[in-house]
Amino acid sequence: MADYMANYEYHKIYCDHDIAMRAAFNGDTEKFKESAKKIIGDRWYKETFAYFHEGDIMQVIFFQIFAVRSDIEGMKAFAEVYKKFSDGSKPESRSRTCLIADMIAACISGNDSIIEQTARDCGENLADIVIYFLMLSKKYDIMCRLIPEIDKNNPCRKISPDFSVFDSQRYIDIIISAALHRDKEALKAFFDAGCRPNVNYYCMLCPYLDTMDYLADTCYEYLGYDRTPPFKELFGGDDDGDMLMMMYGILNCNDIDVFDRYAKEISPIEKIPDERLFLLKSGIKGENGAAFRRIISDELTILFRSWGTLDDIFAFAETFDGNVKTDLSRAVEIDAYHTVTVAELIKLLNMSIKPERTDKLSDFVLFLLRQNSRPLTLKMISKGLICAENFDASVLFASENKLLNALNALNNSKLSRGQG
Repeated sequence: MADYMANYEYHKIYCDHDIAMRAAFNGDTEKFKESAKKIIGDRWYKETFAYFHEGDIMQVIFFQIFAVRSDIEGMKAFAEVYKKFSDGSKPESRSRTCLIADMIAACISGNDSIIEQTARDCGENLADIVIYFLMLSKKYDIMCRLIPEIDKNNPCRKISPDFSVFDSQRYIDIIISAALHRDKEALKAFFDAGCRPNVNYYCMLCPYLDTMDYLADTCYEYLGYDRTPPFKELFGGDDDGDMLMMMYGILNCNDIDVFDRYAKEISPIEKIPDERLFLLKSGIKGENGAAFRRIISDELTILFRSWGTLDDIFAFAETFDGNVKTDLSRAVEIDAYHTVTVAELIKLLNMSIKPERTDKLSDFVLFLLRQNSRPLTLKMISKGLICAENFDASVLFASENKLLNALNALNNSKLSRGQG
């Protein structure tokens, strides 16, 4: 979650830099000065120049834009603000900066054959910058040809064949830039190349209410829908864990009115995995905890997976009106890094919901039987973990492993008499 929140703040900075870059590229010197001065007025912005922060790469980009346009006023404006951007780091390698300068000059001059060749010369390490400037140049046909090649040759595919360039934060930023500026042709190029926005996109877009409406209304087919989808579907559909993360980010990074706008369009969150529990606790205890509590169902169920969250679940249940339930369907045997008492296991089962009846003995059920506890075994029966369908298997396991206390509880239960 820390990475998610950092990306959220980073993207707000990126959007301001994007405005400055677009102003420079379009020859709007006054807007460039206005945007640049806004950025340098914030210490955080000055120290993290977002997309163009690496060494002197930003200087090369802006300088080349103004130089190619013979924009004297732009050069003066750039000189005025650049010294406040500079961090004193070493310049970029000459080959890298020359390639970027060539790319910008080609885009502004408008010769398609030169643009495409220059874009290919830049190679995979500058691919995202190439795509960004092709978008600003409205060279959508070249984008359509290059993006599939860039994605296919993406170095990350060596790690995972499922990884797409569209999973990269830099490409997310570029695509969101296209959405914010209503660049429908660029969006079409990205979507046709396989981009499918997900929670990582929407969490950055949520502050821009009109843009969310624009995407839902005009791009719904590319988003996988046959009509404009409600925001609940966009934000994760039936995955309440994703929904919780989304709403937590919106609440902590925006004004309360932005949160309220989306909160009234989703159903109450009913089920979350235990690894999201800390978000839930933080949201409820935060400054706007009352607003966050309204999106949580009074009948909350926690999907139990990790034994490391057991104490958190118990503590949270005590402060959540006593209505918290646990779904143990994905619970596994405790590992060597945790210890748990029979009393804690009984407490956990007391909070559990009825599982599906099955003739299979899960690892979790086997682990509970191995505790060789009569009270715990009786609790397993009363909560449905041991049922008529798996009773014989439970007796056989307890007998083979000489679990006499568990076996005694099984043999004296109503299940042994064919009841239940």
